[in-house]
Amino acid sequence: MNNQYNYQADDRIRQQQAKVQEVVGIMKDNVNLVLERETRLAEIDTRADELQVQSKQFQAVAGRVRRKYFWQNMKMWFIIGGLAVIILVVIIVWSVSNKHN
Repeated sequence: MNNQYNYQADDRIRQQQAKVQEVVGIMKDNVNLVLERETRLAEIDTRADELQVQSKQFQAVAGRVRRKYFWQNMKMWFIIGGLAVIILVVIIVWSVSNKHN
């Protein structure tokens, strides 16, 4: 009877050890997952910082391009306005000179 009791106790101990080993395995997996997550978060943080720098560079370049094309557009309007004034002056001079003839 003592032998059967020892066998049952040993069996329970082995079952508990198996459960402990299973829990230890799960905990190791969880620790590894947390470490991988931390690595991925660090990579995402680095990429976010890079994107922020790139966005500031883009804003600066976009501002320069906008100003460049604004002044090109203004230059074109000044040329068109100047031509319109010249044409008006020519028409006025021509019409005034025709009235005197």
